[in-house]
Amino acid sequence: MSMEQPINFVPGGLEIPFLHVADANTLFLDRALRFEQLAPGHAVEDYLRFMATVAKGQHAAVSQMARPWLPTLQDGRPPLSVDAIGFDSNAWLGSLRAVVEQVLPASPTALQAQFQPLADASDTTLVGLARAYFSSEFIEDNVALMPIVGAGLQVYWSVLVQQLAQVQALPLRGQAALDSCPVCGSMPVGGIVRSGGASQGLRYLACSLCATQWHMERIHCVACGDSAKIGYFSIEGENGAIQAEACDACHTYTKLGHAEKSPGLELVADDVASLALDVLMGEEGYQRYGLNSCLLLST
Repeated sequence: MSMEQPINFVPGGLEIPFLHVADANTLFLDRALRFEQLAPGHAVEDYLRFMATVAKGQHAAVSQMARPWLPTLQDGRPPLSVDAIGFDSNAWLGSLRAVVEQVLPASPTALQAQFQPLADASDTTLVGLARAYFSSEFIEDNVALMPIVGAGLQVYWSVLVQQLAQVQALPLRGQAALDSCPVCGSMPVGGIVRSGGASQGLRYLACSLCATQWHMERIHCVACGDSAKIGYFSIEGENGAIQAEACDACHTYTKLGHAEKSPGLELVADDVASLALDVLMGEEGYQRYGLNSCLLLST
């Protein structure tokens, strides 16, 4: 593992977009294709191919989903937070069941047995699993189900944020803290240094739930905000497209992908494919800040 010195980048004369909203109609298909691209010859090839199957199921679920209702916006919290959405809408349950319906028959035999309880579960049970997902209550009895639970919730929230964007109700810079998603309040998967246009060279954090990306200045710890004790780690022999931004003030790290170094980079998929970096960061004594539901089954 190698460590690099941080270099900041501030574009001159450009108005920096605060948010980038993902297109739910292509988000999961692009993710599936990236998983398939990364799989051949990889140490966890079978798992990458399975996650491609999950992403394809999410794509199919988006096409089946009726456009959801929007909550009444309230000041002081993200507009699409779990508290704002609540659990009184059947739409997110429908998206979860649609993902299960798509993924179950395409899963390996061992995983079919593992995921069958989701297909048989009552609405009450699914609500309980969703609550556990949102509160990070990952225990032996439910953790194997969480990648699929998370996948269903991602479908619903990614469509919901597009609805919010269409009515021009997205939050503005300065209206929310940056350590979690300004739109839904969820933790980031990690960050991506974007390429092209007004966002060239800028770091955006990517939401683990609604897939919204929000701008956060580089060389600032996502967890604690420190900028003096930041270092960057990567796997020796690779091109540095995926790094760990580590903070020695709070001993956390976040994953960081560089789009220019890896055309087609998709943060969720590339994060799973770079699991070896997480292992090394753990050995170095750092704790990850962020969430990728795809990794819950692999740990």
